[in-house]
Amino acid sequence: MTSVLVLGEVDAGALTATSAELLGAAGRLSDDLGGGVACALIGGTVAGAADAAIAAGADTVYVADDASLATDQIETYLPVLHGIVEQDGPKVVLLAQSSIGRDLAPRLATRLGSAAVMDALSLEMAGDRVKATRSSYGGNARQVVTVQTDPQVITVRAKSQDPLAEDAGRSGNVETVAVELAAAK
Repeated sequence: MTSVLVLGEVDAGALTATSAELLGAAGRLSDDLGGGVACALIGGTVAGAADAAIAAGADTVYVADDASLATDQIETYLPVLHGIVEQDGPKVVLLAQSSIGRDLAPRLATRLGSAAVMDALSLEMAGDRVKATRSSYGGNARQVVTVQTDPQVITVRAKSQDPLAEDAGRSGNVETVAVELAAAK
């Protein structure tokens, strides 16, 4: 069981910079939560990015690599990610504030009986809750939001977090996720 799960995004077979930033943030949050960091890679050609996710800070990488997931379809990603979250049991789920994250986070949170914080600029711990600071009133003010249910689903703005230094010598577990999981839900 991990404390933070990151939905990693892959572009042209490589882990995106935003995903590395999220893994860095997940590492800092998991230090306070006392668990590990997991990364979910969902898509058509994502298996090759598993080692990069481990080097960026993931302890476990869940890989759902199937041709049926080749296009960014929320309808196919949602059941797969939901299954990974239920299997892993994280306290926090981080997604990028990207087209995928913006569409997937509120749907995932609803399916999990939780809530989503969108477009966080900074993350800090307060006990076992993440305090997410986000922009409001057109950027003229800041709002601090905390989700009171688990898992806490949060999208994070690109370039707002610092990635960890890449460590190619890190080891971690790679688990293949059966894509039939998507059809069953």
